[in-house]
Amino acid sequence: MAIPALSSYKGRGGPVSRLSSPSQGRGGLVSRLSLTLFLILILAVAGTAVFLLIWEIPAPLQDMEQVVPNARFSA
Repeated sequence: MAIPALSSYKGRGGPVSRLSSPSQGRGGLVSRLSLTLFLILILAVAGTAVFLLIWEIPAPLQDMEQVVPNARFSA
C-alpha cells in the first residue's frame, strides 16, 4: 500500500522542498562567501596583470660575461 501523503509533498513547497532551498539557512551564507572569494580572486588577478603591464623593469646596471667551455657544444 502506497503512502499518498508523502508523495503529495513533492513540488508543492512541502517540508522536503523547504529544507533543500539554497536561499535559506547556511546555503545563502556559503554561496555569498563563495561569491566574495571569487570576486577577491578576480580582483587579485586583475591587479597583478595591471601591475605587470605598467611596471617598468629596470635594465641591468652592469655587464655580465660567462665563459662557456667548447666541450659543451660538441656532441
